[in-house]
Amino acid sequence: MAPIDDRWFWYSGCTTPLRSSRKDHKDIDQLLTQISRLNASDKNLDDKVGALIENVDHHIEEEEREIFQFAEENCSEQQLDELARQIEEQKRIFDQGLAA
Repeated sequence: MAPIDDRWFWYSGCTTPLRSSRKDHKDIDQLLTQISRLNASDKNLDDKVGALIENVDHHIEEEEREIFQFAEENCSEQQLDELARQIEEQKRIFDQGLAA
């Protein structure tokens, strides 16, 4: 499933270049895959987890600063309400997956 920012911005008619965001998602996915293949005793585990934390923090800051700012400035109230609804739904699904 595409990240909510990709799906929503491209299909809502409220578009902006999301290349950096897409690269962040790809980098994070790659790190998660690499980490999942490591043993707890692997010397690279701490470095990979540290890189993951840095990438996620950077991505969140970028979204809050750039993508959400863009949405606020360029999207209608109805579009913003729909984005909020979709994000809440994704969070609900994620939380259910964690609880399972």
